[in-house]
Amino acid sequence: VLMVVALMPTTVLAEGTTPTRTGTLVITGTDEAIDRIADEGWSWEPSENGGTLTLNNFHLLVTERYNGSHWGIRFQEFLDGSKINIVLIGENSITSTVAAYGYGISVQETRENGNGPHIYYADLAISAQKDENGVEGSLTFDFNTEATMSPVSIQGKSLTMESGTINTNSDFCLTMYDVSIIGGTINADTSEMLDAYGIVSARGPVSITGGEVNLISTYIGIQVSGNSTATDNNAIVSITGGDVTISAGCDDEDVLEYGIYSPNI
Repeated sequence: VLMVVALMPTTVLAEGTTPTRTGTLVITGTDEAIDRIADEGWSWEPSENGGTLTLNNFHLLVTERYNGSHWGIRFQEFLDGSKINIVLIGENSITSTVAAYGYGISVQETRENGNGPHIYYADLAISAQKDENGVEGSLTFDFNTEATMSPVSIQGKSLTMESGTINTNSDFCLTMYDVSIIGGTINADTSEMLDAYGIVSARGPVSITGGEVNLISTYIGIQVSGNSTATDNNAIVSITGGDVTISAGCDDEDVLEYGIYSPNI
């Protein structure tokens, strides 16, 4: 079911939550297993080509830049083709008071590879486990609405949403390639952000086959852009299942607004 309508804001953010950690969480490709569930609400289990980050009632507060940029959870020193799984248990949140463009979760990094700068990406998959009451885990992003460019909640090479709930007051995701939503719930309400998006993939495809997607955007709800062309079969937004509701628009008459913007739909 696809609806493109005007909506009142629905995202409820975790205001007043006591942080379990302050400052950017950095996970590197060389880290061994880390268990901080008891004191900070997270653990890392590396694998041969990536690993699993578990968030269990994890509440991150970011009040300043890390290494000159603005991140909540930063994955670095991973190789192309790495896959990172993020598992949600209980209620989790990433809150930033930094009034700047940045990322809630990022797996993109530019570093030298012998032939000059190279951008390294990793694939992301998000899933959730149920608590003792049978409720699936969730993650809420709360960004500073005074940012001059809307921050991105999740950035990666590709993104698969399997289960759980993601709430955000800014762009839900920015990927280079695939965005696949097969389950779970996404609530992105960017009504207080400037020229904000819902889902963006530079080259596509964006595929929604299940779950629930609610996007309130001040610019574009779903976009496939960048190097994509109408002759590129990957440059497509495909909605074959799930419940999808998109509201796009703002008060600025000079801003073009689209529910879905892609060479192919």
